[in-house]
Amino acid sequence: MTQPGFRILLIDLNRDVFAHGVRHLAAYLRDRGVHASVLFLPGDDDPLFGPVSPGRLEAVARFARSFDLVGISLLTHHMFPRAEQLAARLRGEIRAPILWGGVPVISSPESFLRHGDYACAGEGEELLRGLAERLPAGEPVSDLANLAFVDADGKPRLNPMAPFVDVSNYPACVFDPENFYLVRDRVVGFAEDPSILERDSRERGYTLLTVRGCPFACTYCCNSALRKRYRDCGPALRRHGLPSVMAELEHARRLLPGLGMMKFDEDDFFERDEQDLDAFAAAYGRRVDLPFWCNGSVRHITAGKIEALRRHKLRLEGIKLGLQSGSGRTNREIYRRWFDPDVFRERLGMLHEAGIAVIIDIITGNPFEGIRERSRTYRYLAELVSGVYGRRATGSRRATVLAHKLVFYPGTELFRRAMEEGAIGADYVEKVLYTSSSHAGRDANLPRKGADWLGVTVFNRLRAPRPAAVLLRLLGLPAVYALLDSAPCRATLRTAYALMKRFRALVRKRGGGAME
Repeated sequence: MTQPGFRILLIDLNRDVFAHGVRHLAAYLRDRGVHASVLFLPGDDDPLFGPVSPGRLEAVARFARSFDLVGISLLTHHMFPRAEQLAARLRGEIRAPILWGGVPVISSPESFLRHGDYACAGEGEELLRGLAERLPAGEPVSDLANLAFVDADGKPRLNPMAPFVDVSNYPACVFDPENFYLVRDRVVGFAEDPSILERDSRERGYTLLTVRGCPFACTYCCNSALRKRYRDCGPALRRHGLPSVMAELEHARRLLPGLGMMKFDEDDFFERDEQDLDAFAAAYGRRVDLPFWCNGSVRHITAGKIEALRRHKLRLEGIKLGLQSGSGRTNREIYRRWFDPDVFRERLGMLHEAGIAVIIDIITGNPFEGIRERSRTYRYLAELVSGVYGRRATGSRRATVLAHKLVFYPGTELFRRAMEEGAIGADYVEKVLYTSSSHAGRDANLPRKGADWLGVTVFNRLRAPRPAAVLLRLLGLPAVYALLDSAPCRATLRTAYALMKRFRALVRKRGGGAME
């Protein structure tokens, strides 16, 4: 029995307030009579990598003193330096035990025990409820499933994994303004300043997760590591019940009267079969009726599903698709991904004709690819330009390609391979994961810009189909790709890019001066 008055604080370090893990945990605990507050702590200047100033840390410590258990949630390893900074401050100033959770923790729970009292080695709902029942009563917690801790002999212990929670009847994961907070120069409640949620909803759309798990197990992705950990816990994919999803969406509309966009954050929105998608579309069109974005896979997009959206007048504004590589060998043998170039091209054409915007993810900087595989991506992008966009006069504008440099996450198959083959060093986590993200399009990555940067720029900026296809086919020749990716050419591209930026800045300055 949960003791009245026991209070849990869940701290998330993401860049916005749509962190699914802590929101779902808070909803689950609240539904079972356990008090749970959520505190968001972005970095000072850089929300993802920035440290936290002493003043903001002091504000968190003061706020946390009134809680009986504090959880620190990490989505990725990139957030660990700030989390470590936070934990060190809290351990010196609060009496409540600290529980670590999140994807990196589940992948390696023992390694986080030196920074806190406990680690959550699986799903956290029932573990948190168990701690809320036993800690205030002074009862032992050492047999709770999914718990990692240090025993009386100073040795780390990892308890068995619990079966998955049934999310089909999960409570609606609504925002509770009275118990949600953001750390600025002080702790500010959502009830005190509603603009916190309004701002993030306006910038990214109201983001929700209706499916747990991923239908894929790509070798570079943390989902493959989670699948290994969860192999005996239940089905890899679990869908939240339609009533709770609709309840969350309707609550969002009431809470945010000016809301204009929804975003479904599951890995593959179209993993639903046509009957389930039709039921969802009927309810969404009747009760929510807002445009939305989603993630998806061409493997599960069908004409019937697109027709269901049209039939119920749903406005799918855009979708993010993972291509990762135009090379069949890279997808099949290195990433363990399903890939059919003809199906991808055909489904992309279907989305284009339906007027749905598309973002295509690709991965660059893969040390296990040769020049032939790397250049194949741009030959394939040329095929998409000519085969999809060069022959159709109607539909949406051309897709946008986002390049991500390959990042090796502990616990994944590619991390193990990279360590074994010397592609990364023993200090990779500290030197790379703690200091940079996977996005390869920022100016900070200019020293590494070469053929990949040029190919993405041509696809995204040169809107005329024929010239774009010609240049991409040229870049897709292994010899040309190798030349443009050489150190001298990268230096030339870097210089040209810097000069172009200076020229644009000068033009803007002169133009602004002429108007004053």
